[in-house]
Amino acid sequence: MNEMNNLASKKNFSLTNKTIDVFSCIQKQDKFYPYLILAISCILTSGIFEAFNSSLGLYLLGYYNLMLNNNTNAINSFSQLIKSGENFDYLYALRGMAYADLGQYDLANQDYSKDLQVHPCHNMVRIEQARLFLQKHDYATALKICDYIADGCYLNCQQNNQLQLIRTKALAQLNKVNGLK
Repeated sequence: MNEMNNLASKKNFSLTNKTIDVFSCIQKQDKFYPYLILAISCILTSGIFEAFNSSLGLYLLGYYNLMLNNNTNAINSFSQLIKSGENFDYLYALRGMAYADLGQYDLANQDYSKDLQVHPCHNMVRIEQARLFLQKHDYATALKICDYIADGCYLNCQQNNQLQLIRTKALAQLNKVNGLK
């Protein structure tokens, strides 16, 4: 258990507090991503899993499936938790990401909106929402979300880079649609 906590502590992943700093390593380029997957994998495949209540195990399973792009399984896990009334942080955001990866943009946006009702300053969800509208070819809405984030939210360097990339793509596509150079 101590080894798991050592691995987990590298990304603010608490095995006892039902806390996972999910959006700090949601980008698979994150250097600690393999440690998180390893920690969750060890929990799910060893006797450690039985030390947790079933809802935490289901949350970890959903998160694990999301990281491995098993989006349908992730949606099933997060949906069960939502239906049971569990109060884990970011359930709607995580399920929204899985829906977006499957191209189910309306369901993803509904979940992002529900998450933002609870966490109005959750920049990564707003960035994911902007990316979603970019994927839906709704460039004007993507730009509005980007402008909202840029005007009123503190962004770290990675978030700022993501936001600028989305904004640049949306502007380019909007100009292309409108016949501008």
